[in-house]
Amino acid sequence: MSPSDDLLTLFPASNRETRIRLAGIVQSYPAGVSLFEQGQPCRMIFGVLSGRVARIARREARSSLMDLVGPGAVLGAEAALAATPYGFTGRAVTGVTVLAMGAAPFLDQFAEDFGFAKDVARHLAQDRAAVFGAWADAKLKTASERLAAWLLAELGHAGEGALAKLPLPKIEIASLMGTTPVYITKAFNDLAAYGVETKGKYVILHDLRRLAAFAAGP
Repeated sequence: MSPSDDLLTLFPASNRETRIRLAGIVQSYPAGVSLFEQGQPCRMIFGVLSGRVARIARREARSSLMDLVGPGAVLGAEAALAATPYGFTGRAVTGVTVLAMGAAPFLDQFAEDFGFAKDVARHLAQDRAAVFGAWADAKLKTASERLAAWLLAELGHAGEGALAKLPLPKIEIASLMGTTPVYITKAFNDLAAYGVETKGKYVILHDLRRLAAFAAGP
C-alpha cells in the first residue's frame, strides 16, 4: 500500500487533497524504541499501521504504563490540536510500522477538510471512551478481574489450551493494571482457579467462558 492508501485507512472520509498533503512517511521502529517522548514539542502525528505501542506517563522519576494501542490508533493528534507538548511517551512494544504526518499540515487539513476533521474527532472520542472505561474498571473491579479481562482481550484469540506469550513483562503488566508486582503475582495465582496456567512468559487459557464470567465481575 502507498502512504496515501494508508492515510485513507486511518481517515476514510478525508478528501484527495488531504491524502496528498498528509501522505507522510511510512516508518518502522523495533521493539523498545520510543516514537516520541513526553514533554517534547509535538511536530509529528503517528498513525499506527502494524504492531503495538505503549503509552507511558512520567512524573519526575516515576513512570506508569497507561495502555497499549495497535493498528488504527492515531498518536499525537490531541497535542497538535491543543498546541501542547506530547502528554505521554509512545514506545514500541513490538516491531511497529507507522505513518508519520507533520503537525503543521495536519492542522491545516483539520481546518479545511470536514471529512478529515470528523475522522480525527472519531479517533479522539473512541480514545476518550476507552480511557474512561479503563478508569471505571480501576475503580470498580479487582486487580484479578482486570487481569482476566486483559488476558482475554490480548490472548483469547489464540483459543483454549494454546500456549501464548504475554505481550509485556509481568512488572509492566502490574504497571498497566495500576498495581504492584506482588499483587499482580497474586492475581495470576487467583486466576489459576479459572483456568489460567502460567509458564514464565507464557500462559495457557484453559476455560475462556469461565474466565470471561469472572472478568465481568459479580
